[in-house]
Amino acid sequence: MIKAIAFDFDGTVMDTSSGIFETARHTAKALGWDKELISPIEKFVGPPLYDCFRIVFGWDREMCEKAVSIYRPYYREKGMFKGTFYPGMLETLTRLRERGYKTAIATMKFDALIHEMGQHFGFTSYFDVIKGTDSTSKMTKAQILGFIASELGVKPEEMVLVGDTMVDYEGAREAGMPFIGALYGFGLDDDEISSLDKGTCMALIESPADLLNQVKRSE
Repeated sequence: MIKAIAFDFDGTVMDTSSGIFETARHTAKALGWDKELISPIEKFVGPPLYDCFRIVFGWDREMCEKAVSIYRPYYREKGMFKGTFYPGMLETLTRLRERGYKTAIATMKFDALIHEMGQHFGFTSYFDVIKGTDSTSKMTKAQILGFIASELGVKPEEMVLVGDTMVDYEGAREAGMPFIGALYGFGLDDDEISSLDKGTCMALIESPADLLNQVKRSE
């Protein structure tokens, strides 16, 4: 029985792509990248930042570290407050909490950053726990999920993660909890969707409102 629902943030709770993509383009240009970024840039929504540069550009460790050092201050100054809630998200969160579900955010953003965004956008009150990675970026998605489950007092199998990337799916699987794929996000392509194991992936949703029906089936 599902008692708690954790949400990835970027591409699941909010569409923060404009600020992320703008910062990614600024960083690439600063490092001499003169090609247009189109489809691959979507990989900047979800994975840890270092991995974003490695995946999209194929850069080595030194270049990725340089990119991260450029990205973070620019994002904090110009990108972090650019975003909108996905249609129906706040209403869905309200109804889930009215039904007695505990809710949380599990993100690979820095913990201090996601809390600052929560104050700015006003979503803090919609969640019992908001947890990001530590200042060293060493925490994995599974570790963040484990922390949240402990804080909420639920077993891993009693909490589901809603996310839009393979990082989310793998984190849920490693943590031993079910996963719901948010198809309205950015990270899951057709090949990835077909690879999702039904033992972990309990459903795919086209909108936040679809989540209400999916969790009701588990009651």
